Amino acid sequence: MNPTRDGQITRTFSLVIAAICAGILGWMLNADFFDIRNTSVHRAESSPPPAVDKAVIKNVAESYIGRNAFRINTERTREKLRQLPGVSDVLVRTGIDGRLTVTVAYEAPVANWKVGNKSYLVNAEGEVLAQKHLSNLALTVWDESPSTRVIANPKEIHDKSDIVTVARQLADLLNLDVETVAEKLEDPSSRYTEIARGVPDKRATEIREAISESTKLLGVRLESGLSPGDLVNLDALLAAHQLKNNLVHLRLGVKKILHHVGGLSIIDHADRVIEFGDTNHLQGKLIALHAVLEDAKKQRERITSVDLRPIDRPTYRTSNSGPPITSIIESQPQT
Repeated sequence: MNPTRDGQITRTFSLVIAAICAGILGWMLNADFFDIRNTSVHRAESSPPPAVDKAVIKNVAESYIGRNAFRINTERTREKLRQLPGVSDVLVRTGIDGRLTVTVAYEAPVANWKVGNKSYLVNAEGEVLAQKHLSNLALTVWDESPSTRVIANPKEIHDKSDIVTVARQLADLLNLDVETVAEKLEDPSSRYTEIARGVPDKRATEIREAISESTKLLGVRLESGLSPGDLVNLDALLAAHQLKNNLVHLRLGVKKILHHVGGLSIIDHADRVIEFGDTNHLQGKLIALHAVLEDAKKQRERITSVDLRPIDRPTYRTSNSGPPITSIIESQPQT
């Protein structure tokens, strides 16, 4: 028995096996047989129905058609899909049969958020999922605050203008810090960044004129309304939910919840306007509202509006016409 000869045979055999494996691997990575030919998108069993447009997810999945199944990084694809508004989690699988399967767990909308004549679905974090209205949602908020936003395209600005000059002009127009604006414009690969939101109409007109006259603000534009992925005022959303749940204990039915520059207000079942103002001290304002309603009941006065913004001294207006309205129950017609 020759140890040297046996060792050479073993090494040769190992090299042959490695070459065969490399050849098979190379064939698998380049053979058309393993290319993705079909895609399918499914909803996870525990997922709520999608609030978002499934076509967006399908388009991402179909972008992999023609690519080798073994070259697709399913974890990276999963993370890409998870970034889409309305997607909670994703499972991505590829098969040697040329099929890419995407299983999606969707986020549930918690409220309708209305801006003008458009309605949007938002999740619990205040993220816009889609432009749609669901009548079965318990909460709807009418946003009457200015909806104009200043949007910039950093890539276009980097290509066609000077970032410092644009940042200074925008900072002057919006009364913002130059460094804050410049930081939002730093990434030249980004095609979208929000510089400001809720711009008043007068200021929006000034900005629009400046954009049309300036040769530097080529990547800046104004937009109204919301888009999937935008964030609404989360404090207002949470406060609206709290009011919706607590006002029923005061026997008040909520007809409309409004969000505006001054904060929150509601219109109740009796068409009374109740101003809550900012979202601070909501519990204290509810206690003050209860005291106002009880006092008006004792005085047999009909309240038309309540202002709770001075929480220590709430005020209300009354009307001498018609019977006093004190609660849903007492205002219901007897059967």
